[in-house]
Amino acid sequence: MNRVYRLLTSDELDPSSVTRLTSTRVAKTATGDSDVVAVRVRGASFRWSTAGPLVLDNINFSANSNEHLAVLGRVGAGKSSLASALLGDMRLEQGDVAVHGSVAYAPQQPWIMNATLRDNILFGLKYDEAFYIRVIDACALRPDLDMLAAGDLTEIGEKGINLSGGQKARVSLARAVYARADVYILDDPLSAVDAHVGRHLFEHVLGPNGLLRSRCRIHVTNAISFVSKCDSALVLRNATVAEHGPIGELLKARGQVYNLIQEYGSTTASSPSTSSDITPNASAVQLDNTLESAEKLGSFQDITGHRATIGSLPPASIASLQQTGHLQLLQDSGDNGEALMTKEVSAVGKVSLAAYVSYFRVCSWSGTVLFIGGVLLCQAALVLSNVWLKVWASANEAHERSGTSDSRGPLYYIAVYGLFGVVAGAFCYLCAVVQWCVCVVRSGRVTHRQMLQAVLRSPTSFFDTTPLGRILQRFSKDMNSVDEVIPRTIGSWLVCIANVLLSLLVIVVSLPAFAVVVVPVLVFFFYLKNYFLDTSRTLKRLDSTTRSPIYAGFQESLAGASTIRAYGLSARFMAENVRKVDANQRCVYPYLS
Repeated sequence: MNRVYRLLTSDELDPSSVTRLTSTRVAKTATGDSDVVAVRVRGASFRWSTAGPLVLDNINFSANSNEHLAVLGRVGAGKSSLASALLGDMRLEQGDVAVHGSVAYAPQQPWIMNATLRDNILFGLKYDEAFYIRVIDACALRPDLDMLAAGDLTEIGEKGINLSGGQKARVSLARAVYARADVYILDDPLSAVDAHVGRHLFEHVLGPNGLLRSRCRIHVTNAISFVSKCDSALVLRNATVAEHGPIGELLKARGQVYNLIQEYGSTTASSPSTSSDITPNASAVQLDNTLESAEKLGSFQDITGHRATIGSLPPASIASLQQTGHLQLLQDSGDNGEALMTKEVSAVGKVSLAAYVSYFRVCSWSGTVLFIGGVLLCQAALVLSNVWLKVWASANEAHERSGTSDSRGPLYYIAVYGLFGVVAGAFCYLCAVVQWCVCVVRSGRVTHRQMLQAVLRSPTSFFDTTPLGRILQRFSKDMNSVDEVIPRTIGSWLVCIANVLLSLLVIVVSLPAFAVVVVPVLVFFFYLKNYFLDTSRTLKRLDSTTRSPIYAGFQESLAGASTIRAYGLSARFMAENVRKVDANQRCVYPYLS
């Protein structure tokens, strides 16, 4: 409970740390100005936690609606922290931060969902085929789609396991471009791609002729060769802004930006900057040929010959929960593409005898025999104590009728009755010790070791096709069943069966005519038993199969929390988590009732 209490009372992000204002498109329409401020930071200082040191101090800058701002600095200067601060992921100590309109975010470590490639790009938005093709080609994903078996309907494993680092970076960038946001926060999206692919992405997406040229782009980068093509630059040093201004002015001032470009930009800038020489890593087809075919469909150029941007397109519309592939069950989206993750199939029918034998084997046969024998002897002692009470009562009644006194006295009957109680208690204690100190400990240890060995010896393909939530379920909920639920269930079942059988035996011996009634009663109870077991067993299996997606989805959402918050989809993912929990509870509550 202390851990739960600390979690519930821990610090939370302040949603008011970043002021969200109206879209820059609305401001442009109202003022008639084509260039309005999209991001403004004034005297802002940030830290990660209340007790932590200041990570960014006295940050002042602004970025216009169509400005490409390059954020530069050494390793550890705070470039990624600045991106997180603009997203509201840091604690604002002083100053103010204002962002106009929607935000799209491409993190340095791309977050890829366990969904189809298309769903990773759409990210909850409706499918616009024309613009979708435009984004695919601009982000150099067309050659990758040609390699995938089902194209953009190919299922991507958890954490993008079947994509390379460069492919994940381009998918993350394509997701941001497709969002058609007002402000783009890009945390070095070109670091994971090859040089020729980086030039293509800059020219067709980020640069002055790219799809995003009409939007505000705050671009954290170490690619110095592209800095001279940006509109402005911001240099971070010692947790504060060292230089900021238009590129032309910074170059004239011959400060840090000028030195960086002179020192590191000359070697890469000498290479061709166009995308005509681009060849994809894993395809012999020239990317330009792909772009030409896409342009014939109107994907890059309009009828006037000018390169298209997202400024002329309507804003993205949000898809419903039923329309978004990622927010459907996995089997629903696996019909149109190649399913990567294996579907968890619950067993059907009765539990096999081999399963019981395997469980008793890991409990140890000696411990199992001692436990069963102890339960039978304990229940026999309890039943015999009740029989002894009948003998005592019959003896008293016989002596009252004859008018004589019992020579053995009541102390004799009390001693024998107490002896039965002591024997029953001793065997009950023996059962508890054997069950919980021998059988349960050994079964849990052996089962966990065998599972761990199986997982550690599994090939890589097993982890590519098995959701992490399913593995976590085996080592958490299922192990809890092995350690607690199954032993209690078996113990209660044995006690009940032994008690019923011994009681029936005593009744039949005392009243033989009762045997005639026992037969139909047993037949009726066997029918009820089969009906109940079929239902409860199926519900328990459904509980297990519907619980794994909860773990997998929760773990995936935690990994991409920053991205989810940046796109404003927290409520959508929480609703999806509630849907999965509801699906599981629909199996749990009928079982408990």
